[in-house]
Amino acid sequence: MGQNFLLSYSTTLGVDFANKIIKLDDSTMVNVQCWDLAGQMNYIAVTRSFLSHTNAAIVVFDSTMPETFNHIKAWLKLLKESNLKNAHKIPYIVLKNKVDLLEETIDDDQFKIDDYIRYLDKYEELSPENTKFLPTSAKTGQNVEIAFLELSKLLKEIL
Repeated sequence: MGQNFLLSYSTTLGVDFANKIIKLDDSTMVNVQCWDLAGQMNYIAVTRSFLSHTNAAIVVFDSTMPETFNHIKAWLKLLKESNLKNAHKIPYIVLKNKVDLLEETIDDDQFKIDDYIRYLDKYEELSPENTKFLPTSAKTGQNVEIAFLELSKLLKEIL
């Protein structure tokens, strides 16, 4: 969530936090609180408590490991169960991360955004109005700022 990319990454244990100011236009600034939640099941109770106050969500999967995409539905289900009163209006950004590695590891044709949309299309919480899909790279910064900007725009429209 910071400005620096680390080659050696340690898994989030519990929760990590960062603040980010997004300028939507000349008259609108958004203060985004980013909570990076651990994905391991032994932290699920902590994760649920944070999700109950969620106004927007960024869900990230590793484009070099297609099986991580299958975890998105589980995360969205957990978000819905943890945030029953707001789940229907929470905007989502689904990030296909590590696209900088695709040339080296996997043909990008295997990972078309349209395929992801079709796969998740039947999931009741996702709709074109409150969901965006972006390819990103934490290493190069590709679309990272755009992801926060797009999510802030969606949130402003919904609120």
